[in-house]
Parts: sequence; C-alpha cells; structure tokens
Amino acid sequence: MRVRAGRPVPDPHGDAGLQPERTSLAWTRTTFALLTASAIFLRWISHHGPLTLLPFLVCLVAALGIEITQRARYHRGVAAISTEWAHPSLLSIMGLAGMTVLLGLLGVGVVLLG
Repeated sequence: MRVRAGRPVPDPHGDAGLQPERTSLAWTRTTFALLTASAIFLRWISHHGPLTLLPFLVCLVAALGIEITQRARYHRGVAAISTEWAHPSLLSIMGLAGMTVLLGLLGVGVVLLG
C-alpha cells in the first residue's frame, strides 16, 4: 500500500474490469438515491405533517452511513482482488435491505396516518 498526501492509496489491483470502482460507483448512486428520497419526504411535510421527518432522517442517516464506510469497502474490494478471496459484506447488505423495508413501512405509515 502506498501513501499519498498522508492517506493510504491502495496498490493497483490489475482488474481490467475495475470491479472495485464499479462497486464504489454503485454505492455512490445509492447515496444519491437516498438523498433524493429524503428531499421527496421533505416535500411531503406540507401534506402529511411533521411525522414525515422520521423517514427523512432515516434516509439522511443511511446516506451518511454509506458515505462514511465507502473507503473501507473500496479497500476491501481491492484487497479481495489481490488475494483472490472475497466475501460479501453481510452487514452492508442486511443494513441496506433493512433500511429499504423500514423506509417503505415509514412511507406507508406517513401516508395513512398523516
């Protein structure tokens, strides 16, 4: 691992398909989708009341969590290519699935109760 400007930079991985980069871009798109959903929830406040702040906050926390853990996921992907051994991050997958179900339930709840 090399160091540039005080931060570690992963060694080149030699993946012609650039899998870690594609995965990183997918997580970035997920973050933008959550931020977009949070903006939509903000627009619901005038129609459904302050209860809408709950799904708004869930979206923001999820987006922030993805962004904070992005660098570690990228480094794990590069290391997996280098060692030719990888396993999926169960915590990330289950967290995103759980957050998606929670947002769906909160959205339905806001519409029905608001």
